[in-house]
Amino acid sequence: MEMKLDDPRMRASRMAAELCAASLGTQCTVLDSTLNTIEPSPDAGERCASSICDLVKAVPQGAELCAAARQDGARRAVQLGAAYFYACHAELVEVIVPVQLDGSTVAYALIGPLFLAPVDAFLADEIVGKLACFHIPESSVRREIELIPVVEAERLKLCLNLLSELLSVASAEPDAALKEGGAGEEREDAPGVPVAPGHSYRHRKGPAASGPAKQRFVLARARLGNLAETRQDVGELLLQNAGWKCGADIVRAAALETVSALWRAALEEDGSNLRIDSRDLALSGLFKAQTYRDILDWTVAAARRVARDSTDVCRETKARLKKVQAHTHRSLAKRLSCDEVAQAVGVTARELEETLRDHFGIGFRLFLTMERLSLARKLLRESDLTATDIAARTGFTDQSNFTKSFVKLEGITPIQYRVNTTRNAASLDPGQR
Repeated sequence: MEMKLDDPRMRASRMAAELCAASLGTQCTVLDSTLNTIEPSPDAGERCASSICDLVKAVPQGAELCAAARQDGARRAVQLGAAYFYACHAELVEVIVPVQLDGSTVAYALIGPLFLAPVDAFLADEIVGKLACFHIPESSVRREIELIPVVEAERLKLCLNLLSELLSVASAEPDAALKEGGAGEEREDAPGVPVAPGHSYRHRKGPAASGPAKQRFVLARARLGNLAETRQDVGELLLQNAGWKCGADIVRAAALETVSALWRAALEEDGSNLRIDSRDLALSGLFKAQTYRDILDWTVAAARRVARDSTDVCRETKARLKKVQAHTHRSLAKRLSCDEVAQAVGVTARELEETLRDHFGIGFRLFLTMERLSLARKLLRESDLTATDIAARTGFTDQSNFTKSFVKLEGITPIQYRVNTTRNAASLDPGQR
């Protein structure tokens, strides 16, 4: 049995594999039942910049060895009925995962390349030696090796366990509601934004997701329990990943990117405490969602579960962080120092810095900047104030400093942000329910 690329279960399986691959910092390729490439992951170059596999496959002998390793890995994965990882002839680790439907393997997800330990000089020399027969320049091989992500075995195990759960949900028979309403069908009866025709996951374009600092910031704020702030933060990440578009396939893909980015940030914080499976993510709810706001609801709920399950915050620390936020919010227009805020909440400046780094992943100065930008984004969306006025109200020294900070952390200028949110104000307001 062959699963077609446009089959909802295939799309769901592909997105589930994308979630895992993105969280590992590598790429995913979907293969058919005969191990031929169906579709590489979108924007794969942004996740795994190494092209070492392409260099090897460009040589006939290298392509044959790669195919043999893939076939053996697929055979073992089918025997196990689960993900199987192996080292290819070049000592690069790949993971192959069978996608099964009614007991038959209809496709595979291939994730990699990656390493399970840092590459030392000995291993690098060994890889160079094994690829020497392909006449690939040694300098190219060494450069590409440096670009391959290193993933700890425990973290890989967590990701693969979650992927197996996701695939078991994704390959199940789709619900009647999903069958009746396709991704390209407008639904005037549904609240919120009707699904826009003509968009697809494969053609999604837009700015890259915000950096790890913002993701940890979002997770930390979510742990403090403020639903409105969490919805606002997650909604903005979702909009950025969706390229400010509201087509269902685009936003679903962006939702998986958003959650995977937050999940990856949580793993990097403290992977040993993170235990999430498909029941926590309720992935079927994402595939049934037909409007932007439905997908946002799912993304916010998933983000809150990631925040809840990744790191525990004791009651005393949580209360302290809430005091820090409250004092900061009241005084954003003024020049604030770490000493001043620490004194207001009854701790030393050093204790405050340590608390912020432990739970937000950033120091006081960046924390303050991100809180100021959060207010600035709200003023850009909800008021007609000029950038100069907003800079003054949020505590930036001048408009130039405000714009520079905004571009650095958001990837666009304040004016571009206002244009994007104003263009579809009713549909794309991340704070609107």
